[in-house]
Amino acid sequence: MKEPEQTIKCENVHEYAEGEQVSLLLDEIEDFMTGKIIGKRWVIHAINEGGFNGTSVDLFEFLRWCHLNRPDLVIEAFRETGDDPAG
Repeated sequence: MKEPEQTIKCENVHEYAEGEQVSLLLDEIEDFMTGKIIGKRWVIHAINEGGFNGTSVDLFEFLRWCHLNRPDLVIEAFRETGDDPAG
């Protein structure tokens, strides 16, 4: 397996099942059904099963979904931390 082009460890982001590391990866993504290379994408990656497995979620697809379907969650995330979403 090829190493991701870029890895950013996400401090204070929790993987609740096993307490493993969560990272943002710029990675070459392969369609799991066809094996076809989709291209490089930013993904949220959580390790599990003691580092022998992991789950990746497309960051931009997830953010877009939140923006369109649950913008209240984005606002709540900032309120929870006391940060101003406007910067």
